[in-house]
Amino acid sequence: MSKQTSRRPTIYSQHYRTLLASLVAARQSKGLTQVRLAGRLRMTQSMLSKYERGELRLDVLQLRDWCKAIGVDFLTLLKEWDKQSS
Repeated sequence: MSKQTSRRPTIYSQHYRTLLASLVAARQSKGLTQVRLAGRLRMTQSMLSKYERGELRLDVLQLRDWCKAIGVDFLTLLKEWDKQSS
C-alpha cells in the first residue's frame, strides 16, 4: 500500500475541523441561520449542514463563496484559521 492510499483523508483532520468551526462561528456571529446561508449559497439547508459537520468537503472556491455569503473577509478567515491550527 502506498503512502498516498494509507493516509487518512484530510477531511478528518483536526485542522479541517478547526476551519469548519471557524465558518460556523462566523455564520453565527453574523446572525445567519443555516437556512438563510443556504439560500445565499443556492443549496439546501441539509447540504449546508453536511458541509458544516464535515460530511462533505469544501474546496477553496466554495470556501471563498461561503465567506462572501457570510460577509467575512476570505483572507482574514484563513489567517485566523492558520493561527488556530498551528
